[in-house]
Amino acid sequence: MTKRIPFFECRIPRLPAWRLIRAFAQEDAEIASFETANLEYIKRSLYLVRLMAMLWPTLETMLGLAIVLVLWLGGREVLFGRITVGGFVAFNTYMVQLTWPVIAIIETDDG
Repeated sequence: MTKRIPFFECRIPRLPAWRLIRAFAQEDAEIASFETANLEYIKRSLYLVRLMAMLWPTLETMLGLAIVLVLWLGGREVLFGRITVGGFVAFNTYMVQLTWPVIAIIETDDG
């Protein structure tokens, strides 16, 4: 092949032949190193997935119970005339608005 291929010339650095041969001789060592790093990454990722699999259902359950509790107790307070309907709606709105920033904080703290 006497024709020059400019695409490959810019991709392959100009190395002396002996350095290029030595680099190819390291292929098995590089594959083993990559495999070790990859297995460690998979192990850590699986730990995080298991942790999040426990955290999300627990968090969702707690949030649901909190909303039910607030609606139940707040509804009673409205019926007894201790708070107004507007105050109760405002409290629920603030509670829902603060729920998502808490979830965002939990998501950003991946460890």
